Amino acid sequence: MTKQDVAAELRVSVKTVSRLIASGDLAAFRVGHQVRVR
Repeated sequence: MTKQDVAAELRVSVKTVSRLIASGDLAAFRVGHQVRVR
């Protein structure tokens, strides 16, 4: 899932998803320049 997909699913902003990834609360990985969430 992309950050935008996760934000829509959780009903939060993309910025909040980015913060959750940075804090380690969401597992994510990079595919090129894109960030994908597991």
